Amino acid sequence: MFNASLFIKILPQLIVACGTTVKIAFFSTCIGLCGGTIIAFAYRSNFFMTRYLAKAYVALVRGTPMIVQIVFFYYGLKLPFSPLVIAILAIGFNSSAYISQVILSGIAAVDKGEIEAAYVLGFTKFQTMRFIILPQAFKIVLPALASELVTLIKDSSLAYIIGVNELFKQSRAIMSSTYDIITLYIAVSLLYFIMTFTVSCAIDLLEKKWNKLC
Repeated sequence: MFNASLFIKILPQLIVACGTTVKIAFFSTCIGLCGGTIIAFAYRSNFFMTRYLAKAYVALVRGTPMIVQIVFFYYGLKLPFSPLVIAILAIGFNSSAYISQVILSGIAAVDKGEIEAAYVLGFTKFQTMRFIILPQAFKIVLPALASELVTLIKDSSLAYIIGVNELFKQSRAIMSSTYDIITLYIAVSLLYFIMTFTVSCAIDLLEKKWNKLC
């Protein structure tokens, strides 16, 4: 049964671990957004090898489990960073493959008439991408990017495999001493829900404000 007194007792520890979870998700999304934009540009490159490498990277990342990628980054590459930083890098590079496809769909949705008008006005290809295409593309794909952030909040639990003390690992440590599986899993599920619901609401507000400004 659910133990309310235990829940109140362990809540501060779990909230601290939530901070690590949010940190992983936020910085991984930032890496994924930057990397995904670069990969999307590579997809649209005039050079065959650049397009091929981008497609190969996306296929490799999407075709292998994230937990395997995290382990590879930690044990295979042996990077001189803390487990937390390595987890952020691994999850971020994974996210970049998915976000690249989201950005590509946003670019494809931009009205081609506006692109042609930009060229007529003398915009270079870079200026057209910077001032015309990307702002509209990001507005179009904002809900999808929000969904990716929510996904990464949940996927951050995989960082426990290399010893990162995020929410899931902290709950397992407490579980090993209390043996109260029901209470811990209910508490963890509730905290994950609160984090993802809060992010979803924040993105909805941001999208509404963006629509008013545009």
